[in-house]
Amino acid sequence: MHTAPDSWNQTDFLAFLLVYAGHTDFEFSAREQQFVIEQTNEEACIKALNLYRLQSDYDNIETIELNINRFYTTQSSREQLFTQIKQLFESDADFSTIEKNTWRILHHILDDE
Repeated sequence: MHTAPDSWNQTDFLAFLLVYAGHTDFEFSAREQQFVIEQTNEEACIKALNLYRLQSDYDNIETIELNINRFYTTQSSREQLFTQIKQLFESDADFSTIEKNTWRILHHILDDE
C-alpha cells in the first residue's frame, strides 16, 4: 500500500477524498477535476490523482479510513465534507446511481470513524 504522506495537510487529504469520490462512476470528468482544484488547489489535486492511480481501491479506502480523524475531528467539519462530496457528484450534472451508492458508503465510513 502507498500510504498518505505524513506531510499531508487537510487540503491534500480533501483532494484525495474528492478524487476518490470523483472516480466512483469510472469517469472523472473535467468538471469534477475542476471542482477538486477549486476546493483545494492544482498541486494537491495532482498529488491526489497520482496516489489514487498507484493504489488499489482497497488501499484508497484504507487511506481514507486511516486519515479521516487527522483532519475532520468534529461533526460540523464532517458535515461540511459531506456537502463538498455531494457538490462534486453533482458538478457534472449526473448524480448517478453508483455515485449515490458511494455517497452512502462514504457516510458509513466517515461517520463510523
